[in-house]
Amino acid sequence: MKTVLNNLFSMIRTVADFCTANTASTSGITAFAGVLTTVKNKMILIDSLDAIVKSTTTGVTLDTNQLRAAMTSMALRASNAVIAFASPAHNNTLIAQVNYSPTELKHMAKDEVDDVCDAIHTAMHTNILSLAAYGITPADDTDLATAISLYRLSMSDPRQVIISKKDAGVQIKTLIKETTSELFKQQMDRMVNTLIGSDDNFVSQYYSAREVLNLGHTFTKFRGTAKDVDGNALQGATAKLTSLTDATLIYTSVSNNLGFFTNVVVKPGDYIVQYDCPGKVSQVVNPLHFSPGSETIHHIVFVAA
Repeated sequence: MKTVLNNLFSMIRTVADFCTANTASTSGITAFAGVLTTVKNKMILIDSLDAIVKSTTTGVTLDTNQLRAAMTSMALRASNAVIAFASPAHNNTLIAQVNYSPTELKHMAKDEVDDVCDAIHTAMHTNILSLAAYGITPADDTDLATAISLYRLSMSDPRQVIISKKDAGVQIKTLIKETTSELFKQQMDRMVNTLIGSDDNFVSQYYSAREVLNLGHTFTKFRGTAKDVDGNALQGATAKLTSLTDATLIYTSVSNNLGFFTNVVVKPGDYIVQYDCPGKVSQVVNPLHFSPGSETIHHIVFVAA
């Protein structure tokens, strides 16, 4: 992936990892987990498509187990929507075509499960316009088709049409756009906003993860958090970056009321980093290396002096 796409995908992964590690904060928002699962499934597709883009003439190796998990997850979501659509009309033929449980898909033979998912995809694709009311979009249709194709490619299935590097690149751009513009901006961001006032710490950290790192090859980025041993945010803590050669102060960052250090854009290199907070024991990292185009995150826990 090119730099901009890499930066966006890095942000997507950071947000997904953060939300996965903090599910307690969003447990009261029932729709959040489903959207997060969709994000993770798209990430698996992006990783697999990127492997195709980077592949050589010797071929491409894809993670069959990850692709199977993503494919069956998407298929089960489609199955539920199709059944919800078909049930009022008592369309038992359509229901039978898609009515599989997670356990059934889990225990199917590896060369059978893709055929079942393909049948579910056919039912979804045929009724895609009617399924909008049940939370299924054309993007879901495309994603499941891509997952099936990638799974079959990982299995070296002769039925699988080869995905070109060019097509894989185009699909990556589409998946990243869908994730950032639709899943994040239109859904997850809005749901997180409902926690403003009740869980400001989670909201602040979520939007910190949502920042797109776009530093090219010239600068790096430094940020972090300051807390006490009980996990309470500390305001007014300082992070001072000084020259490794002559101890000249180069950068200073001060934590806000949520304990977050202000983002600092730093010239790559080695620095001495000292963390101070009134009434707490200072901490020193010597040296700390900052690599070009990367991001350094430190979570500092202060103990009483």
